[in-house]
Amino acid sequence: MAIFFLFLLELLPLVMGYGLWRFAFRKIGICIGLFSLPLLLMQVSVLNDFYGGKNEAHYYQKAKILLTDDFSYFQEKGTDWERGVMATAWFAETLVLYAQIRPEKKEEIGLLLKNACEILLSKKINTCQADIKTCHEGLYLAQTLNTLIAYRHHSKTKTYDSLSLAFATRLAELMAQESSLNAPSYGASPDRWTGDNALILSALAHADQSFGTQFSKPLVIKWKTKIETHYTDPKTGLLLSEIGNNYPWSAYPRGSSIGYTIRYLAQIEPTFSQTTWEKYKKHYKLDFFLISLFREYPTQIDFQADYDSGIDFYGIGAAATGNAITASSALSDEWTFWQLQNTLWGGYLVISLFPSYFESPDLGNEADWFMANALYFWAWANFMKE
Repeated sequence: MAIFFLFLLELLPLVMGYGLWRFAFRKIGICIGLFSLPLLLMQVSVLNDFYGGKNEAHYYQKAKILLTDDFSYFQEKGTDWERGVMATAWFAETLVLYAQIRPEKKEEIGLLLKNACEILLSKKINTCQADIKTCHEGLYLAQTLNTLIAYRHHSKTKTYDSLSLAFATRLAELMAQESSLNAPSYGASPDRWTGDNALILSALAHADQSFGTQFSKPLVIKWKTKIETHYTDPKTGLLLSEIGNNYPWSAYPRGSSIGYTIRYLAQIEPTFSQTTWEKYKKHYKLDFFLISLFREYPTQIDFQADYDSGIDFYGIGAAATGNAITASSALSDEWTFWQLQNTLWGGYLVISLFPSYFESPDLGNEADWFMANALYFWAWANFMKE
């Protein structure tokens, strides 16, 4: 419904302009018409891309490029291991949704999901192959578990059931043995990321749904209580992003992490996610009628762009805005979702006009763009399946 309200709002100044022109206020009417017509054309273009097949064709092609490869594509581009793993897992999760929208592609999607599992379990990627019971790679275990379960759900195969259960058992152990209830994302690193632990809880919930286990429920309750009691910013009421206090910005909630967290918690903790989303919009969202943007840090707090924030423009974060698209889709916030779709369309227009600037290595590598496409593909597929 939100898109129809946007159309009505855009049509209103056009109608007003025509009325003024019709009743002798010609210059004012022409000015209003010239201002509103491009906005209306922009919305038509966004809708055409969204519903007309252009978006899905682009995203699906990106998924096929990545998931028919053995990861050498990323290695040739000098891409780091983490972002390759995340892009692979995100595309895998999305393809299960996409198969519901395009059932004629089910067989091809099954092969892509099988390839995704083989990629993540290959020797060049699997950091836990020595012994899962001693593995501390929380992010890898969770992303791979989600991928294995996506393949199981789509293909009705039990090939990876024992391995999936081993991954789930280890993830639950990693969380439970931490006093903060936040498992490590990267081996021996002291960092503790709440967003990655939301991912872990989501993966455990998927395991519970698939195998009838009870990994997630007790951990979700304890984790949420711990977050609300010890790791919440008193000014915004938002959960902190990194609770190990290892960085200058550890004391502040980060936009890129909050949207990521909401996306994964939306199905297993909808009330907590909705409350967090409303607080996030109140403190971080910038509204500009047809578009919206999200800050990476609270107002008047800013740090230089880094690995997680992506491009940062006067406090507005690329990753914060991108992850907000998935959060708005997960919570069915149609108004914000369409505002962000307009933002995305405008961003692509700017990139197409200044391609040489956005090819700069300082503005992200090949994996960043794959991750962005995987995020938007999931947001689109989740919206369309409903």
